[in-house]
Amino acid sequence: MLRFAMFLCFGFALDAGLLRGLLSLKPFGPITACLLSMAATVGLCWLFFGLLHAGQVAAIRGQGFRYASAGLISAIVSLLLSLALLTSLPTINPLTAQALSGLAAIAFGLFAYSRFLRNR
Repeated sequence: MLRFAMFLCFGFALDAGLLRGLLSLKPFGPITACLLSMAATVGLCWLFFGLLHAGQVAAIRGQGFRYASAGLISAIVSLLLSLALLTSLPTINPLTAQALSGLAAIAFGLFAYSRFLRNR
């Protein structure tokens, strides 16, 4: 569970850094920056997870799919919450919206891990 929590926190930090970088570029609005940073984060986390376990391909086929599914669902939860906050509260700072939705997604991911992935 600790490795999965670290993986979720890595994704959260990566998403926050990418979002901040994209927001510093003036052509991107908060919603576009949120979508782009989340897409890049999911891709980079998938690549990082694959490189981390490259020697264990056969061993992680079943587990890797479950972990990746939980991570992807957490990312979708984070994205939907961010977009909901950005559209319903237009004055909210995009980084605040991302932080709130990211923390909720981490909690959701850890719940999903403890409920469905542990001991399998």
